[in-house]
Amino acid sequence: MGKTNDNQKEKKDSGSGAKLAIIAIIGVIIILLLVIVIILLLRNGKDAGADATAQNENTREVAGSVRTIASEEDARNVMDEMREEVAEGMFKCDMPSTWTFTKGGTEPDKDLYVSNHPDNTKPIYFDVFLEDTDELLYSSPVLKVGTVWTDISLNRELEPGTYRAKVAFKLLTDEESQEEYSAVNFIVRIKVLN
Repeated sequence: MGKTNDNQKEKKDSGSGAKLAIIAIIGVIIILLLVIVIILLLRNGKDAGADATAQNENTREVAGSVRTIASEEDARNVMDEMREEVAEGMFKCDMPSTWTFTKGGTEPDKDLYVSNHPDNTKPIYFDVFLEDTDELLYSSPVLKVGTVWTDISLNRELEPGTYRAKVAFKLLTDEESQEEYSAVNFIVRIKVLN
C-alpha cells in the first residue's frame, strides 16, 4: 500500500508541476504580448510626432522648443480668450432656403431678404453663384450689423425651373477697410417661375 500512495503522490506532484509550467508559459506569453504592444505604440507615437514635425516644418516656423506647464487659471484665461475669438467670428444668417423669382429673376422678389443678424459683430456682403457653373448671379452691397437687404434681383434672366446656388458670405473686419475676416457659404434653391 505504501507504493500505491507514493505513486499517487508522484502523479499529483507531476500534475501540479505541469500546471505550474503551463501557467508560467502563459504568463511569459502575456508579458511578451504586452511588450510588443508597448513597442508598437511607442513607435507609432514617434512616427506621428515625426509626421507632425514634418508638417509643421512645411507650414510654419516653430517659435522655440521650451515648453511650460500652465496653471489651471492660465488655462481658463486662454479658453476664455478663445471663446471670445470664436464668438466674434460667429455668424448668424436670416434668409429663406428657397429664393423664388418671377420674370426670370431680373426683377426684385418682394419676399426675398438676407439679414446681417443683430447678434453678429461684423459687416458682411454676399455673392450668389450657380452651383454647377460658378456663374455670378448677384453681388450685394456691404450690409451693416442689423441690416435687412431686400433689393435682390439676378444679373441675368434664367429659364423657368429650379437651380442650386451658393451664397458666399464674406465677414469684414470693418466697413472702412473692407478687409475679409472670414467667409461662409450656404446652398439655396433658386426657383424661377416665369
